Amino acid sequence: MDETVSGSAHKRSKSGFTYLKNLTRKPSSILSSQDSHNPAQVILDAAKASLKCCLNLHEVTIILHDHAPTPSFTTFLNSQWASKSIGANLRRLSIDTTAAKMPLLLKPLVRNASTLTNLEEVDLGFAVSRFVPTQTERFLASQALTSFFYTFRRALTSLALSSSIIFDLASLFESFPRFSKLKKLELLIIFNVQTFSHTGYLSQFIAKHELTLEHLIIKPRPRHVSFEHSDDTYSVWLYHDNTQASEELVSFSQLRLPKLRTFEVGLRMRHHWSEVSSRPVLAKLASITPNLTSLILTDVFLNFERLSYILAGLARVEGVIALERFEFYADLLSALIFDLLAKDLTRLHSLAINYSVLSSIAPGRNASLMCQEKVRKVIELCILL
Repeated sequence: MDETVSGSAHKRSKSGFTYLKNLTRKPSSILSSQDSHNPAQVILDAAKASLKCCLNLHEVTIILHDHAPTPSFTTFLNSQWASKSIGANLRRLSIDTTAAKMPLLLKPLVRNASTLTNLEEVDLGFAVSRFVPTQTERFLASQALTSFFYTFRRALTSLALSSSIIFDLASLFESFPRFSKLKKLELLIIFNVQTFSHTGYLSQFIAKHELTLEHLIIKPRPRHVSFEHSDDTYSVWLYHDNTQASEELVSFSQLRLPKLRTFEVGLRMRHHWSEVSSRPVLAKLASITPNLTSLILTDVFLNFERLSYILAGLARVEGVIALERFEFYADLLSALIFDLLAKDLTRLHSLAINYSVLSSIAPGRNASLMCQEKVRKVIELCILL
């Protein structure tokens, strides 16, 4: 009995060891003899062979910052866009890289555009490099980006751009084409006098998609932490009173986006405005987004006056604000805020509030208790809906 068990265990152990040996063995059909001492090439060739079997792979993310790609890695990466690999099934592509590396990653995609027929979502991020990009590198990056966009302008339905570096984004937006099927646009960028010397180019780019755009995200900060920051250029662009009529499209308040359903925007106060100021931080949305159903406001804690102004500026259908989802930051969360929301947002299905201070201004009652009751009721309502 013991010998049988011992023999069986020995066979399993030997079988497992043989399997592990086979995993590290060089397949003669894939690798030449000269690659036997190149572990990186062994891994890349194994990955290349394996990825060809991933028929259900639809999303790819590439992160390449200051590492220097080897020729073998570049060859491997470029081979993925071929018809015999994952290129034909690719639907979403995310690239996070530096300006210097952008042409290296985008040009092969342009060359294989005939294979990438299902690509419809692109997320591009410009990351900060330890090496300051030269003027030539910035030009080549802009050229590669524009070429890529023109190549896929009839295919993309979703586009996200994030930039942590300082260069002239205005001229880039001026050169970008119209994406005929674009439904979602996400811009996470540093917005100041250096990046947007002419804000009109951004407004004009957004206006090109007024008949297709359904989801718009704009924030004055990149996806990653940056030492650079936006200035009042963004605040002025986002809220412009249009007291002086202008035929040139320069500000957000001049846009008309009738198809837009979801708007997520990072707010910013001008440096000389105080927290208790009643100055608006966002243009009235009724004429800009008449069919809005979701509104997400971030980055600024709103006081009651600013919140009231924003709600009063929303479009109404038969006298009722059509908003179904609302998220915002409250400076002072009080019963007064909930009374305002209950009165104005009768069609609300989802509510999320980040707050700085929890309080109540209602006289004759325990302020803390009353506000807690209001909060609990709203939370219960959201759960039920």
